[in-house]
Amino acid sequence: MKFNKRVVILVALLVLVAAGSFYVWAEERDKAAQEAVFEDLERFSEVLQSILDLYVEEMDSEEMIDAAIDGMMRELDPHSVYLDKHQYENLM
Repeated sequence: MKFNKRVVILVALLVLVAAGSFYVWAEERDKAAQEAVFEDLERFSEVLQSILDLYVEEMDSEEMIDAAIDGMMRELDPHSVYLDKHQYENLM
């Protein structure tokens, strides 16, 4: 069976357009996901700053962030833990 040269070129172009469209879609999806993470981090930062500014007692920002990280790790599973620099060095 002999293929018409124009049909082969048309199919090749369609494949290239489809691949390019998929690539652009994937890039946009990743960019949107990244922007959502930055929005969440901004919200976290605003809450942390409000606590540091307005809470009755003076709070240490490093302790607050460590507590937030510990909370995130507990939500994952019982085996995931975060080791700070000192804990990691002791483990090694």
